[in-house]
Amino acid sequence: RPTEPPAPSHPCMRLVSMAAAAAAGTGGDREGRAAALRAAAEVIREADALLICTGAGMGVDSGLGTFRGKMAGVWPPLRALKKDFSELSSPVWFEEDPRLAWAFWHFRHQAYTKGAPHAGYDILARWGQSMRHGFFSVTSNIDGHWARTPGVGEPKVYECH
Repeated sequence: RPTEPPAPSHPCMRLVSMAAAAAAGTGGDREGRAAALRAAAEVIREADALLICTGAGMGVDSGLGTFRGKMAGVWPPLRALKKDFSELSSPVWFEEDPRLAWAFWHFRHQAYTKGAPHAGYDILARWGQSMRHGFFSVTSNIDGHWARTPGVGEPKVYECH
């Protein structure tokens, strides 16, 4: 018979739990969600450091597409080719259709290296910089946005893709 997991006791786990409930629209009525967000904000205010873990969704507001899903990505010809972004990301295309592969990867490289981090990166970095132990990022993104965010830089970023 399933049982409820124990209530999170560590402040970080409580924060994750509260933020997830608020974002999902669960945890009661509107007042309940607002209370969960206020409690999460208080945990952040009292934190010694901020570790932000991000994936492809973080780059969307910078004009980058997500990695998976039909027609994901930022390359306009994907739709006409009826190809998936992750499918075209395979190195096999350099053998099967080198012109297509080089066109796709050139566009991708340009989008990632020339794209600028959106304001959300700066906001999160400023929050972390005000904490005793600072800000750190773990990301599956290869766009370099965290490393290029003022006050963050490469030493505070761990990219794992």
